[in-house]
Amino acid sequence: MNNAQLPPTCMVDARLVRLTTDVWSRLPNTVKPLIVRKVRVIAEVDSWDAFTTGELRKLGINRNLARWRETLGVIEISRSDCDGVEDLAVLGAIVHEFGHACQVMSRKGDVASAEKAADATSVEWGFAKEIAALEKQRCIDNQG
Repeated sequence: MNNAQLPPTCMVDARLVRLTTDVWSRLPNTVKPLIVRKVRVIAEVDSWDAFTTGELRKLGINRNLARWRETLGVIEISRSDCDGVEDLAVLGAIVHEFGHACQVMSRKGDVASAEKAADATSVEWGFAKEIAALEKQRCIDNQG
């Protein structure tokens, strides 16, 4: 299963489809079977719901390009949050969520540690520039 297919997608935005496919094509073949087992669907959402937006604001997060919903096995990508963001940062967000999918998560886990681990995994997979661009975007979005 070295040439595992991209998990099912539910996306209409051509840019998000292209970027997701690009990340998938560059992932090491050794991790793709694990991702296929854990990710049921990669879905585009227009924007985050009011509850999610409020919870993100409480954490000081003003923009969230994508998220891994472990209990559902879903990676969600926010089209509205990705609008106006450079491709390199969106690529970083997508690979970061694949990194989360490969982690063994624990409800007792430290969120900051999980975020760092997903970034580190992405860098190990060869996405250092994309993670750097994502980090730069995080800094821009969360100033003030």
